[in-house]
Amino acid sequence: MALERDARGGWRVSQHHSHLRDNSAQTLADPVVLSAARISHIGTRKHLEEVVGHTGTALHNYFALAMPTPIDALTARAQAEVIRKGVAGTADSALPILAATAAHTAGGRGGPEHFLHIPPGAVRRRHITGLVPYHNAVWALRITGADLRRRLEKATEVYTQLISGTGPLLDPCRPPFHCDTIYGVTYAIDPQRPRGARITALSWQGAPVEPDQRFLLATNQFRAAGGGGFDRIPIADVVLRSSLPLTDALIAALATGPDHPWSDAVPWHFDATGAQAVHYTSPGALPFLSDIAHLSPDPRGITASGFAQIRIRL
Repeated sequence: MALERDARGGWRVSQHHSHLRDNSAQTLADPVVLSAARISHIGTRKHLEEVVGHTGTALHNYFALAMPTPIDALTARAQAEVIRKGVAGTADSALPILAATAAHTAGGRGGPEHFLHIPPGAVRRRHITGLVPYHNAVWALRITGADLRRRLEKATEVYTQLISGTGPLLDPCRPPFHCDTIYGVTYAIDPQRPRGARITALSWQGAPVEPDQRFLLATNQFRAAGGGGFDRIPIADVVLRSSLPLTDALIAALATGPDHPWSDAVPWHFDATGAQAVHYTSPGALPFLSDIAHLSPDPRGITASGFAQIRIRL
């Protein structure tokens, strides 16, 4: 861009030119940039290789839109612990704590490699960075049962309406990260129903959630502000804005072991009798089909774009 001052002393663009430049895996790195960044790059990689915990089982999100995953549970309990400590000693500490986790880095337009997978063994800082790709703070929000239901209905909009009882599981026009799983309650999802009426059997501790029932929801500032089309929470209902980085909270959650009540929790399941759908995921998911045995997975090959096609029964 070429800039000039106008008669009032402000700047204006007098000339401009633009063109597209390829940026793919085959694009060669600029040697000048590589040289300038070399020391910092080496330091960053060393930092990211630091071991910060261990896991006895593989943590992945290959089926994040087909079932709750251990990654969801880990993130949820990390957020909930941040909020539990943050509201201790206040009137809000008496409210039941729920936690929302988004299905980020779960395929979609990111492609078949756009998934998370932490093998059993050492968990490194780079793994934690993968779990927390955005610098969002953890917030605590006062919500009602009616608010909760609206948020869950919004999250299920990522699913295709299976009018004929079969079809692709996800709407390709809706990013996977628009789907939240909420821990602390249980509910069912029926993708055969129209959007806005898909949540059934919404319960807290075995009892139906009432519209005026009150909860404390641990989520991130993006969602609290309405990110992804969710309800924007009034400032008066923002109970806590935590200053603790979620990365630190995740590392602490790894150290708590498998005894947390949410470690084996299954907050939601599909309830669509007779319906089938095709789930598109990474080929790396194929060795883990036993994780979704309850959905009767039937691999149907690899698409031209590299996704594994798996037919499931909902």
